[in-house]
This record gives sequence, structure tokens and C-alpha cells, in this order.
Amino acid sequence: MKDRSTRLKIIILATIIVAQTVHAQELNGNLASLAPLLGSWEGRFEGNTSGGPVMPISALPILNGGAVSIKAASGSFMRESYYYWNPAQKQIQFLVLSSNGHIGSGVISSENALIVETGIQITPDGTTNDVRATWEVTPEGNLISRGYTLKDGDWQPGHVIILESTDTDR
Repeated sequence: MKDRSTRLKIIILATIIVAQTVHAQELNGNLASLAPLLGSWEGRFEGNTSGGPVMPISALPILNGGAVSIKAASGSFMRESYYYWNPAQKQIQFLVLSSNGHIGSGVISSENALIVETGIQITPDGTTNDVRATWEVTPEGNLISRGYTLKDGDWQPGHVIILESTDTDR
């Protein structure tokens, strides 16, 4: 009985240490522009007022603050994005992997008050698309993600996702 109790205490202590380590990470200074994305969110597609899918999203610093991991899931769909500083090109870059087989990569920039992703998306059949996404912080502290695809030289609007923080300390 005592052995089981000791194991349980060790597991609880290890869990607390790991949790504190994850939350204690601070972003590398080159990634500071991504700070507004950090935390836990619930995303809803714009116009979703009738109980449609809600997408839990978490954005955390990883690798001692040298990168940011954003994970999203809705039903059987999962998406993981990794943002990191490329010292050779002196810019933030990203890699996106999705359970539907789409892969994306590109660079991050800032335009006015927006965080902007510009890159390519590769579909499972090998088709490539020029894509762009923006992240906007609202006065209420929410995020709005807007997606675009380049067609005939013009950015065509795609998804709009409204993200509300689920963090209690915001």
C-alpha cells in the first residue's frame, strides 16, 4: 500500500514540475510578435451561431521559448503549426501539418496591428496554393484569424475564425 502511495506522489510531483516548466517558458525575443497568440482558445467559424463545431486551440512556447506550437482540433481534424526564428534569413518561419494531408510553410510578418502568415499550402495530390492568413487582436482580447488564397493575382477570402480565450488569467 505504501509503495502505491509513493508512486502516486511521484507521478503527481512530476506532473506539476512538467506543467510549471511548460508555462514558465518565455519566448525568445525574436518571437515576441507572436505573444498575443499564446494561451488556450476556443475557435468558431464566423457565422457559427447554432452550435456548430468549436475548435479548441492551444498555443505554447516550446523548446525553451525558441519556438511556438499551436495545436487545433475539431472532430477528426487536427492541425499542428510550428513557428520559429530562422537566424540565417532573420525572419520568423512556420510549418503546418494537418490530418487531412495538407502541409504549409512560409514566413511571418507584421502589417499594422496584424500578424501575417504568407506561404504555400501543398495538398495531398501535390497541388500547391499561395496562401495568406492574418491574426488580429480585438479590443476585447479575442483573436480573429482570416485565411486567403491567391487566385488570378488577387487574394480571395476564405475562412474567418473567431477565437475566444479560455484562460482564466486574461
